[in-house]
Amino acid sequence: MHYLIRVVGQAESQEEAHENALDFVDDLIERREFDYYDLDSQRFEENGFTHQLVSAMGQLLIQDALKANREAFDRALYAVRMMLAHYTDEQIYQNDFPDELRDYHVSRHEFAVVGGYTHDCYLYGDDTVWGDKIQTDKDYALAVQDLDPNELWVTSLDVHY
Repeated sequence: MHYLIRVVGQAESQEEAHENALDFVDDLIERREFDYYDLDSQRFEENGFTHQLVSAMGQLLIQDALKANREAFDRALYAVRMMLAHYTDEQIYQNDFPDELRDYHVSRHEFAVVGGYTHDCYLYGDDTVWGDKIQTDKDYALAVQDLDPNELWVTSLDVHY
């Protein structure tokens, strides 16, 4: 599966930030969080581009990633609550749900979303910022609070897992 990730990093230039982001994603691949990244992919139009965080595009990319995480979490949390209320542990474990009309998606995958293991768009802070996945607005605020916003950059990459 392909995912869009955005890597926030601190650097003095766009080129340095881009290279740092690629190095960080190489580390993620070595840790086996992803299999590879594709700079030439056309799957996501912002793939391979690096923007200064204080720019309108940089702010949009960050807010979009955080919003995607919030919305996915909220949808999944609702589904998990409904599944726990209406299905047995065995049905959930077997991913075996009776066909009935419902207003939420039924799948064990929703538990992974609530646990923070999968989202539509991942946001990472490289080793100069956070060193790992940024999952919430609070994490993001903590990661960038003491850093010069003019030296922060965001790079979008198409990764495969």
